[in-house]
Amino acid sequence: MATPLNLISSFTISPRAENEIVDTRTISQIVYSCLITLILCMSYCIRPNMSRRNASSWTFLKRKINIAFWLIISPELIISWALNQWYEGNKFAKKYSARGWTPAHGQFVVMGGLLLYRDDQPRQVLSPEKFASLLENGCIEFPHISEQDIKERGRSHPLLAFLAIIQVIWFIVQFITRLVQGYAVAQLEMATLALIVVNGLLLCVWWNKPLDTHDPIRIDLLRLPPPTPPNLPNPEDTSAGIKWDFAREKRVSKRIKAAFRSEDQPPLTSDTFFRRLFKSLVWAPLDFAEKVFTDYGELFLRLDTEKVPEGDTEIPLFYAPDTTDNLGPFLFATENILGSIFAVTHVSLWFAHFPTGRDRMVWRFCAIITSGLPLLFLFGIGLLLGVYVISLFFTNRWTDIMLKIMQGVAIVVVMLGFPTLLAARMALLVEAFICLGSVAPSVLWAVPWTNYIPHFS
Repeated sequence: MATPLNLISSFTISPRAENEIVDTRTISQIVYSCLITLILCMSYCIRPNMSRRNASSWTFLKRKINIAFWLIISPELIISWALNQWYEGNKFAKKYSARGWTPAHGQFVVMGGLLLYRDDQPRQVLSPEKFASLLENGCIEFPHISEQDIKERGRSHPLLAFLAIIQVIWFIVQFITRLVQGYAVAQLEMATLALIVVNGLLLCVWWNKPLDTHDPIRIDLLRLPPPTPPNLPNPEDTSAGIKWDFAREKRVSKRIKAAFRSEDQPPLTSDTFFRRLFKSLVWAPLDFAEKVFTDYGELFLRLDTEKVPEGDTEIPLFYAPDTTDNLGPFLFATENILGSIFAVTHVSLWFAHFPTGRDRMVWRFCAIITSGLPLLFLFGIGLLLGVYVISLFFTNRWTDIMLKIMQGVAIVVVMLGFPTLLAARMALLVEAFICLGSVAPSVLWAVPWTNYIPHFS
């Protein structure tokens, strides 16, 4: 019976002679190499939207950590969001290309780089739609900004780029060399390599987006725009109703939390210190769960992130303009294709060494979920589109009923399947660290670089 081929374990390692000296590495060195590579890579590749003017460095760092969390847990959502920004930014820049605007200008506007001033006070961050509307009505002057000025507003230090590139190259060369030599690699190293590729894709999409910029361009309001009717949701539009309810629930949640936390704080004593500490420990998991739920709605369902709230001077973290070119199916398909490709790294470790049989079973089960659910989503959406196309040509009662049933099933599968996918990804990440407790002997063998580098002995 033929044995299955495994990317990691197919290399056989010949027995070492007892008197042969073997260079080794420690578990702490493996963890340090993976973490420092990811930190440098993400610091350069993750480019958040513009934060509030004069915001603290901690506020900006939290926004960046938030994006990094979702890039690790669900990279396909971040790539899809970045593609949406890239497409809308380029389309917006082409609208004013005759005035010298480039893709860098479009990305700068999409990330919230234009701040409207009235009476010498910041009033509103300008979305592409708001900017175009005010410009057409003669309420603002067209800003003549050079691409060099946009780049200078970013904080892309050449040293950071150099360190990130060198560390990534070193990690990849070492990874490939270990496979060629027949040395095993840890599960954490395989996950790190996959995230390096994801960060590379993100950098390509956000190449024209400034890095870590806090300095928006001032746009003065010359006169008030003509009044516009309120944009109320269409009762017949189901998605609009969902977005309306989602925004309302967010506002209600904030008010409830503010009411509970606005109690007068007594003077700090040993007794009140422990009370506050206990209260913080109780609220922390709830805050984290609420944040994950909110980000899930903003990234996956595109809820409350396609418009900039009126009077807000900070653009939403996961803001992307509402596309008018029906990119929804394309972005959804891209998300799931990338998710399946990302899961290949987990499936490739099917026959790798695990500390216990339980760890092997958990890894394989989660690998099946992470690779199968995106394909199931694609199949479901394809089936739904097929029924929809059939209903266009054969309009009758049964096709309408079938279409509604398929829509209900698709919504249930997506709403239940995606949290399951996130849980499986988090379990794989935890297992990658657990597996470091008992690794194959060759994982700790270091590559003898002196055999490959010419030198005098």
